[in-house]
Amino acid sequence: MNTETLKDFIETHWGFEEVVLELLQNKGDRFVYKIISKEGNFVIKISDTEKTVEQFKKDLYMLEYGPRIGFDYVPKIIETKDGSSYLHFQNRFLFIMAFLSGESPENNPLDWHKIGALTARLHNIKNYKYTIDFNPLDKKGGVDEFSQALSFGKEYRELFATLPDFSNLPKTPIHTDIGLHNSIKKENGEIIFIDWDDAGIGLRILDIGFPLLSQFVDENNIIHTQNAKAFYSSYFENVHIPVSENEKRMIFDASLFFALIYLRYSDVDKTWQRIQWALSHREEIESVLF
Repeated sequence: MNTETLKDFIETHWGFEEVVLELLQNKGDRFVYKIISKEGNFVIKISDTEKTVEQFKKDLYMLEYGPRIGFDYVPKIIETKDGSSYLHFQNRFLFIMAFLSGESPENNPLDWHKIGALTARLHNIKNYKYTIDFNPLDKKGGVDEFSQALSFGKEYRELFATLPDFSNLPKTPIHTDIGLHNSIKKENGEIIFIDWDDAGIGLRILDIGFPLLSQFVDENNIIHTQNAKAFYSSYFENVHIPVSENEKRMIFDASLFFALIYLRYSDVDKTWQRIQWALSHREEIESVLF
């Protein structure tokens, strides 16, 4: 990425002066920079060259749609001088957001209560335009291939095969990665969600299932019961479509699904041991839901 050309592009189309760029993230062919300028600090996200305009609009949609309907818990888009939300630059798409001054929420019941309520507000949104391509049933092929190299591959595949069919559960707008890592706590205590690239209409159990094992059971196999109860009780109280007993019983399975598909990005033996521990303590873990 030629940052000098990028700086000129930003100054021309957004009117910022004395732009300085600091690289915040580089994943593959995607870039995120902090913009320091005379007008203040901002963040610019730049897509990879494979992303189509329709895919990019889908990534951007919640940041545009949310504020229009009163869901202001997303980063604010900074439009160009001519009112555009995004532009095309060197075979990529990019947009600029306000820089959020704040920090990650604290890992305590108070902030998890806020995150639960915010997740419910997200799931209450109507008339969302896009669906997501994330279907647990579609992951089986990749699981079979990945597991061939595992010493416990047979057991891994058998466990994956026990996961229930989630497809008849409620679908709502979802984030797909709810947690402290994708939240910012502003100076006034308000929490917003970031990283909306994979958002869209999907199975809401994916959002409420993900944190159960990844956020509320730590690496020492300690269950953070009060944090979990704060999140789930707040969610159940605020979501418009009630969570049935059947759906509650599948929250552990949804969390297990994430643990299994993300195992490849971790210390596989250690994570597999944690999964086995969670299975043997399922009833204790699920007690936070009831």
